[in-house]
Amino acid sequence: ILFSGSIELELLQNLLTDNQNQFYNLKSFLQTGVFNPTILKNIGQWIYTDTGDFSSSVFIFLAFLLALLIILGVAMIGQIMIIDQTAQSRRSKDNNLKPNLPASWVKAKKYLVRVGILNLSIKLVVYLVFMLITLPIVLSLGQPAILTDLIYLLLFIILMPLTIVFSFVVKYVVSYLVIYGQSFKQAIRNSWLLFKENWLVSVEMSFMLFLIHIVASLAIILVISALAIPVWFLAITGSATISPIILPIIIALALIVFLLLFIVGGSMIISYVLVAWTNLFIKLNEEGGVSKIVRTFTQLNLNP
Repeated sequence: ILFSGSIELELLQNLLTDNQNQFYNLKSFLQTGVFNPTILKNIGQWIYTDTGDFSSSVFIFLAFLLALLIILGVAMIGQIMIIDQTAQSRRSKDNNLKPNLPASWVKAKKYLVRVGILNLSIKLVVYLVFMLITLPIVLSLGQPAILTDLIYLLLFIILMPLTIVFSFVVKYVVSYLVIYGQSFKQAIRNSWLLFKENWLVSVEMSFMLFLIHIVASLAIILVISALAIPVWFLAITGSATISPIILPIIIALALIVFLLLFIVGGSMIISYVLVAWTNLFIKLNEEGGVSKIVRTFTQLNLNP
């Protein structure tokens, strides 16, 4: 569920932060020689001289990759089931039906690959846009600063809105697939039409959820920090009064509790975001919606 989190936060972190510092990080990375052809020769020599160590490294890498795929799969299943259960809950209120969890599990298995590809496509587009913005600036290092800043500004203005629009459309495509079972092509077409008709509502929801995400995340951090103070005090003063065997166990258990609080709190935030987006999608798709900004200005015009 954490992986399927708010795209708004991802976009703002990658596109609204000060990317100028990252331009030089990218240049430094390119200068490390990681793409040097001699690396392949060194790897071949490594295989020849120490086959056992190489085999162990490959095994660890494959095990890590498998664990990552399992985590991503569970995340995608969680996302699909939350979306479907939210839709079922809305329908159950109207038809006096109970949400069907097994049906959501069947949908999760059916749409796992497609939803995974869509989520990964958003990540890919975000990083591709970042590369497109940074690469010309890295290549123009040494040129006048005004030219560099102008290139950055133009690319940022052009690519950032396109990326945000793409994220909204993908978000709606997932909902059309899971909730209405539409074909991929039909879901893309309907998602674009839905966004085009309700783009202002979508942007409003995005910023509202972003603020909620930030406030809730800060609350989780404050809670963990407050709980960490006694542990920190114990780690400093307890070495003289507590057994050296028991003290590390207490600290380890505390770290596990903090990690669980972080995971559970983050999952709750992301689940809330998914539920909010799903409810908005259903409302826009079945009833339509009007932006709060439009309603406010309409009321002001009616009540001068």
